Amino acid sequence: MGIQRRSKGFSLLELLVVIVIIGFAIGVASPNINPSSATKRLNRQGDLLFARLRFAADEALLSGEAIGLAMEQQEDAKGDWQYSWYRYHKGKWQALEAPLTPTTLPENMVVSMEIEGEPLEDIETERARNESDATEDENTVKPVVVLYPGGEMTEFDINLYPQSTLSRSRTQRSNDKTAYRISINENGELVSRLAQGPS
Repeated sequence: MGIQRRSKGFSLLELLVVIVIIGFAIGVASPNINPSSATKRLNRQGDLLFARLRFAADEALLSGEAIGLAMEQQEDAKGDWQYSWYRYHKGKWQALEAPLTPTTLPENMVVSMEIEGEPLEDIETERARNESDATEDENTVKPVVVLYPGGEMTEFDINLYPQSTLSRSRTQRSNDKTAYRISINENGELVSRLAQGPS
């Protein structure tokens, strides 16, 4: 009886172990390669706001009337963010119809915004203080961003964040790549940066 020779190659068990290891490695690496569904939703909302801002700038240019963007956090229990569009017509701001309709962001999104270098929260506080001194109509709309017919616009920086970043400081969030950012570049043009998945 002779000595049995082992054939060259891998056994089925060895191949299965290698496939499981590769599958595990891909599973661990894929969240860093493909953005999560939360990041995709964030980018979709950011893209929509960016497209509407570009449309509003064109509308202001074509109509000869200023278009305003109002951004506010709802005062209900959920505190969702909403943005609305207005046209300055006949001496007052009037709500716009489609396609610039009011939009409420999903509840897991947070907005951080600076207007001419000043945080939106500070602007709102100052407005509230001034309105308590004045006798104005409570329904007076005051957009925070204005797109003028000549092509100029209020200098602003809007960041949409996942709610999970709320515990970070404003400086940490401004450098965070998990935010969708819309701003005005040095040439006065609208620019955006997509959010990336968590690293």
